Amino acid sequence: MKNNNTNKIIITDKNELEYWEEFKKTLSPQIKVAFIDKYNNLVKYVSNRIYLKNKHRRNIKLKDLEKYGYFGLLNAIDEYEPDIDIKFKNYALIGIMAYIYEEMWKIKTPPPKDIQNLINIILNENKEEELKCLEL
Repeated sequence: MKNNNTNKIIITDKNELEYWEEFKKTLSPQIKVAFIDKYNNLVKYVSNRIYLKNKHRRNIKLKDLEKYGYFGLLNAIDEYEPDIDIKFKNYALIGIMAYIYEEMWKIKTPPPKDIQNLINIILNENKEEELKCLEL
């Protein structure tokens, strides 16, 4: 079903299965964009939830999580098989979360400042001891 004004594909819950079948046959980029538009809020929802749970990690940014989420959504669209007995929303939810967490694990998180200060003190003490040993 296309919107008459813009020829933009609008996917609803009622016609979604038809578009899945068409997309799997043709790999139409217009249909793919329509699925991205439909599930855009799912990416934002998952990204926000993960961000709130991990906001103590200073180097995690919400925009980065959303970016990773979109890659997860694109992958879910490409991999989804409409004839399996699972709704795409549930399938995509798992794929989006998995992709975000996988990318998050790659990001190194520096320790909190108080722990970093303790590490620096210990490292400085070790350097001083090494210098004393060299002087002897």
